[in-house]
Amino acid sequence: MANLFKTWRGWSRIFGMMSLLPIVFGVYQYWQFSVWANEQSKNGGFVCGTGIVMLFVVCAIGFIFFALCAIICGIVARVRRSSRLSVQHGVL
Repeated sequence: MANLFKTWRGWSRIFGMMSLLPIVFGVYQYWQFSVWANEQSKNGGFVCGTGIVMLFVVCAIGFIFFALCAIICGIVARVRRSSRLSVQHGVL
C-alpha cells in the first residue's frame, strides 16, 4: 500500500479509485433526498428539485476532476518509464 504513494502509476490508481467517490456520494444524497421528499409530500409540503440537480452537477465535476488526474498521472508514468528505459540503454 505504501508503494502506491511513491509512483505516478500508484497515484493514477488512487485517483481512479477516488473518481468513484463523487458517484457514491451522489447516490447516497439522492437517496436521502428521496426519503425527505416523500416525507414532505405526505405532509403537504413543497418539494423543489433544484438542489438535486446541483448535486448531480457537483458530482459530475468531481468525477471529471479525479478522472482527469488519473489520466494525467498515467500519462506521466508512461512517459517517465519510457524515457528512463531509453536513457539506460543509450537510445537517447
